[in-house]
Parts: sequence; structure tokens; C-alpha cells
Amino acid sequence: MENTKEIVHKNNEINKSTMEEDRINKMTHFVVSQTNYTFKEAKYLLEKSNYDSITVIKHYLNPTPKTKKEKPKTLNQKILGEFRHVCDNIAMEGIRKKKQKELMEQMYFNQQLKNKVNVD
Repeated sequence: MENTKEIVHKNNEINKSTMEEDRINKMTHFVVSQTNYTFKEAKYLLEKSNYDSITVIKHYLNPTPKTKKEKPKTLNQKILGEFRHVCDNIAMEGIRKKKQKELMEQMYFNQQLKNKVNVD
């Protein structure tokens, strides 16, 4: 005879599976009510989209997402963009040189400490 823990565990598994089926059916009905898909189509598309009903409905409303067209830049925008690019490069070069100088100073300081320890 099965003990009570096993029976309770089996009942919980059955309840979970029926709850999942019920949830899937509700989502499928929701998609069907918002679109012209049949029940089978809606269920298939939900499975395909990992049960994300919003994705299925968005795909129904706009199957090919629009890509934003970049507006052509004016001459002034191009000039300012290049100016920013040059300034950024100069700033990055300055930061790199500063770090390199600090590293060299640290190496010099460490070398002086080694020399001082060796002398003593």
C-alpha cells in the first residue's frame, strides 16, 4: 500500500498538470478572442512563442516590424559629429597618457624602494 505522502505527492502533480492545461487553454482562448486565429493556430503559435500571448497578438497586428529609417544628417550635424569624435579621441588619449605616466611613476618609486632596501 502506498503511504500518504506518495498519494499527496501524486495528487499535487495531477493538480499542477491540470492547472497548467487550464492556464494554456485560457491563454489560447484569449489569443483567439483578440485575433482571427483558430484554436489550433493560436495554440501552435503560443507554443512557438514560449506561451507569450502578447507576442502572438503583436505578430498578428504587425507581422513585419517596421524598421526606423534614419533621417539624413544635415551638413551642420555632420560637422559637429566629427568635432565630437575628434574631441573624444583627444580626451581618451589624454587619459591614456595620464595613466601611463602614473604607472611609470609607480614603477620608479618601487625601484627606488628596492634600491634603498638593497643598500641597507
